[in-house]
Amino acid sequence: MYSIGSDPAEPVSARWRGRGEGICDLACGQGWVARELARGGAQVTGLDLAPNLLALARRSEEQEPLGIVYV
Repeated sequence: MYSIGSDPAEPVSARWRGRGEGICDLACGQGWVARELARGGAQVTGLDLAPNLLALARRSEEQEPLGIVYV
């Protein structure tokens, strides 16, 4: 089990890089953590209940594709 850390300002990539791991980012919001993990090599699926936040996450994915699927 990997822990990202309790400080949301701490870069995810500084603590753990995905390196091909499949990761589900629950309550992904705008996708900030999902994008950091994908930049580190993870295959990421982001899940959130807020359509407006998912729209922002998908917009970021369109502008800079990292292969993240948002649901």
